[in-house]
Amino acid sequence: MVDEFPQLETERLILRRLTMDDVEFVFQHFSDPMIYRYLMDEEPMTDRAQAKGLVEFYLDPVGKSHNRWGIVVKATDA
Repeated sequence: MVDEFPQLETERLILRRLTMDDVEFVFQHFSDPMIYRYLMDEEPMTDRAQAKGLVEFYLDPVGKSHNRWGIVVKATDA
């Protein structure tokens, strides 16, 4: 199977597929009104189950024409 969304790296950053370890981060950002203003594709999240569902949806990229990337700063692993 070809990975349709391979991990990408620069000198400072890693762009990677979301994992279940990202659920809390996804919830914090997708429920924040200041951040949500710029996300036009969904309603703001109101609970962690929604964040888990979003991550689960993107775990399998097969047949999807888009993805949500996790961006990690190499120096801090954040």
